[in-house]
Amino acid sequence: MIENVLKTSKRSASNADDTRFVRRTITLPPEVAGEISALVGDRQFSGFVQHALQNELQRERLATWLDERVAARKSEPLAESAKTFARNAWRKRK
Repeated sequence: MIENVLKTSKRSASNADDTRFVRRTITLPPEVAGEISALVGDRQFSGFVQHALQNELQRERLATWLDERVAARKSEPLAESAKTFARNAWRKRK
């Protein structure tokens, strides 16, 4: 349960050519691409995008986890402990 919410992977420079990674093409507005390049440089662009996508996937898993808890409780409010868990899980993302 929690493992799925917090699951992430990290790509280090040492495994940049690792075949476990898949190359995909994405299309970005020029201003977004320019802002990312200005922030991290062209050489770190892919790593930045990978990290952003991992954060979004983790956010989606956490939202699903919370939705499941809310649905299970029907009309009762979500327990404070579940809210605290979700906040802590989001803060601990890498």
